[in-house]
Order: sequence, then C-alpha cells, then structure tokens
Amino acid sequence: MRYLRLALLPLLLVACTDQEPIAPDITLAPMFNAAGNSHQLTTTFEGPTTGFITDPLAVAARCPEGFQWILQSAGSGEMVSPGYAGQFTLTTEHCSRWVTGPPDRATGKVVGRIGRGLMTMTTPVGDLTMAYDGTFVFEGDLSISAWVSKVNSSYAIVGGTGVFAGASGHGHIAITDQSGYGSGHHEGSLVYHD
Repeated sequence: MRYLRLALLPLLLVACTDQEPIAPDITLAPMFNAAGNSHQLTTTFEGPTTGFITDPLAVAARCPEGFQWILQSAGSGEMVSPGYAGQFTLTTEHCSRWVTGPPDRATGKVVGRIGRGLMTMTTPVGDLTMAYDGTFVFEGDLSISAWVSKVNSSYAIVGGTGVFAGASGHGHIAITDQSGYGSGHHEGSLVYHD
C-alpha cells in the first residue's frame, strides 16, 4: 500500500456581513490506494424532508455556532459503482442557517449555508456514509409551502460497511428541493481499500 496525495475539497464559503465564513467540518483521512482502485461513483436520488428541528438547544448541541435549524430527509435512489450497481435507501441530516439577512429574505431569493451533514446510503451489500457541507439558494414562500431550494455541496466518504468497508473518496452533491421533496445526484470518486 502507498499513500496518495490528498485532494482537498473546494471550500464553499459564503461571506456573511455579521459572521466570519465557516470552513467545512469535513476531515479527510489519507487515501490508501493500490493501483487501479479508484473508481467513479455516481448516484441519483429523491425523497421528502422528514424532520425540521428548530429547538435552539438541540441545534446548539449538534451544530456549529450560528446555525439555526437541522434538516432531515429520507429517500431512495440508484447507485453505479464497481462494488454495487442498483438501488439504495438514503437518510440525511445537516445543519442550516440563513446567510442573507432578514430584510433581504422578504424579497424571495435567499442564500444559506449547510454544515455537518451526514448522508448514509444503505444497499444490500453494505452502507456508505458521507460527510457534506455547502450552500443553498432558496426562492419562494414558506408560509404557503411553495418554494425551490438548490443545494450545492462537497462530500467526503467517512464510513462504510460490507463492500464499502474502509472506502474513501470525495466529490460533489447537487440537490433541488421543491416544497419539501428533493431530488439530486452525486458525482465523485470511490476508493476501495485493499
């Protein structure tokens, strides 16, 4: 086995006038890679929002300072990877906060930040867990449940079981949430460890 140089994830930072930018909380381990073990990982997925936690104590216990709520979702999708090609179920949870100030939110287009996200994909051959963070752009009206939120984030594989045990990798997640029902995809690398 040999160490490969670690590719750093792009930092998706959004400046906020009343706070310092928040760096991603993703910690990447060195990738162990024998020749030919790095593969492309692609998925598509969809599912509803299943939880929206706004209790300040719960948010403070789970999220970095300044975050305002925790969003949870679940769903299913299709994965294409050398270790598995087929369906998976999905659970996600991440911290969220508005970056755009309250007067600007009234205009309908809002920028936000997500952090300390965890996404677990469960397949018949093992689970794959990713840490993620990024930004979102929100347009719409929460009071009438009519909105579109577009998420742009980076991920790092932080855990796995079965065929995904010891896997690593990183990439991009794009999600579009329309009034509480999201769809999206992953594109990135999956490195199997010998």
